[in-house]
Amino acid sequence: MAQREEINVVRYFRIIAQRKWLIALLVIAAMIAAYVSNLSALRTYQTSAVVRVTNPGALIYPTPAALNPAQLNPGALYLVALNPADLKPESLAVAVTSDKVLKKVISELGLGISLDDLRGITQVGRVEGTDTIRISVTYAEPEKAKTIANAVAGSFVGVRQKIDAEKRNLLTQKLESIEQQIKDIERQSEKIEEALSRVKSASMGEEDRASVTASNLQALSSLQVPRFSLNQDYYNVKAQLDEMGVTEMVSEAPLPRAPREEPGTFKVIFAGVLALVAGAVLAIFGDYLAGLKSSQ
Repeated sequence: MAQREEINVVRYFRIIAQRKWLIALLVIAAMIAAYVSNLSALRTYQTSAVVRVTNPGALIYPTPAALNPAQLNPGALYLVALNPADLKPESLAVAVTSDKVLKKVISELGLGISLDDLRGITQVGRVEGTDTIRISVTYAEPEKAKTIANAVAGSFVGVRQKIDAEKRNLLTQKLESIEQQIKDIERQSEKIEEALSRVKSASMGEEDRASVTASNLQALSSLQVPRFSLNQDYYNVKAQLDEMGVTEMVSEAPLPRAPREEPGTFKVIFAGVLALVAGAVLAIFGDYLAGLKSSQ
């Protein structure tokens, strides 16, 4: 039995050897086809612009619990101060590739693509250990990839700076309003204290003096609670103003010199091996069929 199996193996090798040139042609044809396929495949180019966001937590709204990307609307730009540690890369991408940012890019560049198409070729990620984010664009044309990447980064910076300016203006107005309210309370307090001084020197009965003094002291005390509350509001708003970050372009996207994925040799080698195996199987199968014919 073992001798028969050995004879069969030897026979198979002889069959393959007899058709070696046919198999070799099949292997060469398969490798050439794979190589041509690699060359004709669409090459893509990727380039990145870097943007500094010194308060990245202010990109997402409304709460850390809402940072699940599935719950975020890609058409919105979320803005509120949060702990940057709660900021997920997916949520960051939602903010950078919002409709407001991308519509401006499509309009300025005259791109004939949809918002979803532009969002699909744009990748956003934080640069670990820094306050910067990388905005990358992958496109079939290197010059276009550079232009789009810089446009997206510039649009995001512009939108963020505009919103920051509006927020800063609102906080400044609120701070001024609180300061005015504090000054009003201080003026009321000064008037009450002056009234208390006049009561001490006024000619009136002790009972009337005590009554007027108690009334003024009660009025003065009633001003302490709103003043304390206003002081808290003042420091909270002041802290928000001080914590407002800066959004600026750090470096523009360069022109990519090489495609993102060079045609590799793996596919070519794999095609050659596959063709070799297929050729050997076909040769043995052909010999088997020929044997069947001759036996009939």
